[in-house]
Amino acid sequence: MTHTIAVAGKGGVGKTTTCGMLIEYLCKKQMGPILVVDADANSNLNEVLGVEVETTLGDIREEMARAELMKDSPIPKGMTKADEKLIRSIPEALASTDFVCSSVNVGSTKAGINMDAVALMGRIIKDTAKATEAQDGLGCAKLVVFCNAVEDNPFMAG
Repeated sequence: MTHTIAVAGKGGVGKTTTCGMLIEYLCKKQMGPILVVDADANSNLNEVLGVEVETTLGDIREEMARAELMKDSPIPKGMTKADEKLIRSIPEALASTDFVCSSVNVGSTKAGINMDAVALMGRIIKDTAKATEAQDGLGCAKLVVFCNAVEDNPFMAG
């Protein structure tokens, strides 16, 4: 069963310390897996947990905001920042999970085929193969890419 725990309140009342202790308890009792999101502007839960953080949600948000302002934006036309970020997360998600599959529609009957999205998905397929190389590229078997898929498409990845 999945549970969601959110902790909020004014600064300096021990939210981070409490969360750190709760997470440590849940880990010791093997009540995982556990996804922890520290949405504090001054996030430091990773330090309490002794975990190194390579990229924060704030870093990603700022990178995407800068990309949106660029003349030659790396975000394909017709895609939102969220679409692009989600698509770029596919290789890691398929490589690090056993039961997650992915289906992507790179075109719509209204807008036609988004060739920038097709090119991006080609790179994603290659990245997925590389990320799951040790499993003979199994990630690619869990990924389906459609162009102009119908709304009631009965096909799903997996």
